[in-house]
Amino acid sequence: NLSSPVDTYVFTPPEFGWAHGTFTAGTAPNITFTGKIIGKLPDFAASKQYEFDVYNGAWIVQEVVTQ
Repeated sequence: NLSSPVDTYVFTPPEFGWAHGTFTAGTAPNITFTGKIIGKLPDFAASKQYEFDVYNGAWIVQEVVTQ
């Protein structure tokens, strides 16, 4: 998990296995993920929170929404 808002950042998957994390986009997000994307990456918006799961290089990324 990243503790500071993210503007320009490249997420790289672990060499093998599974990981989960959350982050908040900064004021000018330019966020990319290396590897395979399952579905579609969200349009990253300033100050919004996101979470991801990655397994063997395949990512799922979504905005965290409260109900």
